[in-house]
Amino acid sequence: MASNVIERGTLYLGNGFAYQRTEARRIGLEIGRAAQFAKAIELNFTHKGHRKPSRKILLGGKLVIICGWGHPVPPDNWSKGTPLGPIPTAWGKVKATMHHTRYPLGDARWITEFDAFLDDYIQRSGAQVLLDFRNHDFDDSHRHRIKKTDLTPEMPVLVTGVVAGQIVPVDQWPRREIPSQEFSNLAEAQKVFPDLALNRSSSRFEGPIVDHCGECVYTRFDSLAVVERLSR
Repeated sequence: MASNVIERGTLYLGNGFAYQRTEARRIGLEIGRAAQFAKAIELNFTHKGHRKPSRKILLGGKLVIICGWGHPVPPDNWSKGTPLGPIPTAWGKVKATMHHTRYPLGDARWITEFDAFLDDYIQRSGAQVLLDFRNHDFDDSHRHRIKKTDLTPEMPVLVTGVVAGQIVPVDQWPRREIPSQEFSNLAEAQKVFPDLALNRSSSRFEGPIVDHCGECVYTRFDSLAVVERLSR
């Protein structure tokens, strides 16, 4: 069923590991079936300052829409970074900064932190919450039977064996754990790793692979270093 169009609003979108703020206009919403999800959320909106409408299908995660613009940015996804180096290379020694998410994928602190941030802001400011889908049931009755062919570009993407947009060899993995980056959908992941695709292979990554974290289904791509480590 469709809701009335929201002329001006702020979207807070979270996919199980962090939240992003989007100021938009002409926001429309429908709930219906997409793939195996009986109650997927389809969003149609235009980014603030843009003319071309955008469309996003949510198959999991959280959504809150607040009336108007000018609301605060939620807590940042990333840590301040850890300096590395100098690292010997063919061009001499270089320095770099390693960034990682503040909490692991699926950590409940992402949710509790955002809830505290939003509830405190609403109480202090009196901002009007138009829609709150933080407890929405996407009705995925076939979650444990999802196949590779069911993956869609709108699903969250997990890329392993990478740090800050770069493939990292095993001997440089932080704390000897497999590093990863999460993206809200395939298009966002392709901005960093253009060779990722659902229908063709990559020379740098193995995938896509179906991955689950809590109630969320991810499209996962593993670097070749990760594939080699997992096969041992």
